[in-house]
Amino acid sequence: MKNLSFALLILLITPFASKAQIECTLDFVVEMFQGYITVEAIEYPAGAELTWIVNGELYSVGEGFIEIEQGTVNQMPLVICVWYASDACPEVVEVCQTLNPGDGGGGGCVDPSLIDLTAMCIDLWAPVCGCNGVTYSNQCEAINYGGVTSWVDGGCETQGECTIELDYDFFDGYAIFDASNYPDSLLEQLVWTFNDEVYATGTNTIEVLEPNPFPEDGVSICVGYESPTCPEGVFACVFFAAEDDCELEIEGEFQNNMGYFEAYGNLENAYLTWTINGAVVAEGVTFYNVIDSDYPEGFLLCVEYFSDECDVVEACEFFNPAEGGGCPEGIEIIFPKWDMCSWAFSLVNAEENSDVSWDFGDGSEVEGGMFWASHVYESDGDFIVSVSYYSESCPDGVSLEVAITVEGCDGEVACINQDQIQNDFICTEEYAPVCGCDDVTYSNICYAYYYGGVTSWVDGECATAVNDFEDTPDWNVFPVPTSDGLTVDGLPLGVWSVKLYDSQGREVLKKDITNGDFISMDGLNAGYYTIQIVGVEDSVKRVIIQR
Repeated sequence: MKNLSFALLILLITPFASKAQIECTLDFVVEMFQGYITVEAIEYPAGAELTWIVNGELYSVGEGFIEIEQGTVNQMPLVICVWYASDACPEVVEVCQTLNPGDGGGGGCVDPSLIDLTAMCIDLWAPVCGCNGVTYSNQCEAINYGGVTSWVDGGCETQGECTIELDYDFFDGYAIFDASNYPDSLLEQLVWTFNDEVYATGTNTIEVLEPNPFPEDGVSICVGYESPTCPEGVFACVFFAAEDDCELEIEGEFQNNMGYFEAYGNLENAYLTWTINGAVVAEGVTFYNVIDSDYPEGFLLCVEYFSDECDVVEACEFFNPAEGGGCPEGIEIIFPKWDMCSWAFSLVNAEENSDVSWDFGDGSEVEGGMFWASHVYESDGDFIVSVSYYSESCPDGVSLEVAITVEGCDGEVACINQDQIQNDFICTEEYAPVCGCDDVTYSNICYAYYYGGVTSWVDGECATAVNDFEDTPDWNVFPVPTSDGLTVDGLPLGVWSVKLYDSQGREVLKKDITNGDFISMDGLNAGYYTIQIVGVEDSVKRVIIQR
C-alpha cells in the first residue's frame, strides 16, 4: 500500500435522495471537437439497447454514443433521434434534435458565413455551450467550426445537471482530494465533510493528514453541493476502512542474491500476487523465494491482493543491487505520537551494513550510526536533519537532509499551533496587518490564525519581514507574506543552492540561485514554508504564501 495507511473500500457518486424504481427517461448531449460531432445518450436505464436514426436512416444499434464528421452538419440540417424499449419500459422512449446551420442571414443561432474549417484553433479544452445546444471545446471552435453566434461558458452537459467526481492521491502521511466535473459557477457552494462533519467549503481541493489514532469505524470523505437546478444535492464520497482491516506486509531477508520473503497481515483466504519490477512471478502463495537474482539496478518486490472490502491492498520493498548504484532515496520521518520531543528517522532503501552519520540540527550528531536513528529534542524549533551514507552498493556515498518543526516539547505555549492551520480556509482580503509571535507580518488576523497557525500577535507590521531561526541575519527574502514569489538579498558572491520545505518537512523546491534572484512560487499551495540556503551558516527562514 501507499505510506498513508488508508484502505479504500468504495467510491460513490449519489444524490442525497435516491430513487429505487426505474425511470423511463432519455436525453442526449452534443459535443464538437476537432472535426467530429459526438452525440452521447444520457439519463436512460442501464441495460437499455439504444437505436440511433440520422435523417430518417438507421445509423447505429446498441451503442451509447455516435460520431459524425463535422462537415456533414455544415452542409445540411441534421435530424438525430435515439430510442429504446424494454421490459421495464414497454412503450418506446424517444428523443430527437435537429442540428441546422440556420437561415443563412446571420441573424439566427448559427451563421454559416462564420464557418471556416481551415481555421487553426488550438487544442484547448475550455468548453462552451453554443446556443444550438452543442458543446464546443473552446470559443474558437464554436465560431469557426460551428458558426454559432452566442454561447455560455461550460459544456452543455453541465447545464442543469447534478454531477461531481472525486479523485485523490496518497503521499507520506497525508492525502490530497480533488473535486471535478461540477458546474464551475458552483465552486463557492462546494462542501467537504470528514465523517459527516464539515471540513472545508468553497474549495475544490483539500489536504487531509492521516488520522492518528485511526477511527475504529473508518473514515468517510465527501464533497458535494446543492443548487436551484439540483435541489436534492449531489455528493461524491470515498470511504477508507481502519488500517487493521486491510493490512499487508512483507517480511524476509535478502543476501548474496538470494532471499526468502513471506506476506502477513492479509485478510483470510486472500489471493496473493507477487511481482518483481511489475512482472508477475508468483500467485496464490503466501511466500516467495528469490534465487540467483539478476537485477543490476536493484528490484522492487511487491505483493498484493484484492477484496470487496479493501479493493487493492499492496506492500512493496526495494532491494539494492549487490554491487554499485544502490543509494538511499530519502529520509523517512516518524512523527512523534505522545512525547513531542522524541523523533525517529529512517533512510529509504538503505542497507544494514553501511556507514551512516546523522546530524539532528541542534548540535547533536551520531557517527557510525545505523540506517535509522532516534533523537530527543530539548526545545522547540525548526531543524535541518541531515545524514551521510556509504555502503558497498553506494560507493560514492550520498548526503540527504530534511527540515522538521518541533513544537509542544519545551512545556511552554508554542508560537505555532499546527491544529489551527487550514490552508483552504477563505479569509477576507482587507489589509489590517498583525505581527505574529513568529515575527512574520500577516495581512490580517484571519491569515495569522488559519495560515500561519500563530497563537499570539500584535497589531501592525513586524519590524522584519522574516523569522531568523538561527542568529544569521546576513541574508533575507522579501516580500513576506508573498503570493507569487520571493527575492533573495544579502547572499555572498557565487551560486548557492536553495531548498524549500512545506509544513510537514517535505522538500517542495530546489534550485541554484545567486544574490538578487527571484524564486517563483506559482505552483505551491497557500501556507507556511521553510527556506534554506545550503552552506550559508545553516540558516533557515520561514516564509508565508497567501492567495
